[in-house]
Amino acid sequence: MQVVAMNPQAETRERSDQYSDFPLAGTVGAVAEALCVSERTVWNLINTGQLGSIRVRRSVRVTRQQLRDFIEAQEG
Repeated sequence: MQVVAMNPQAETRERSDQYSDFPLAGTVGAVAEALCVSERTVWNLINTGQLGSIRVRRSVRVTRQQLRDFIEAQEG
């Protein structure tokens, strides 16, 4: 039996790398694709406050950090 020591820094690096393909501030469509759900579902999550978003002029965007926070909240 082999014992492997856990490295918290490596785990943090792995988590941050899994979001590197997502744009800094993605569209609702990009978020829907990343989560494998419909755009309507993403809009519902935004409108109910479960998923954070920002406005860039008249457009709605979800930042990488907001997506990460949402996913981590679902895991916990």
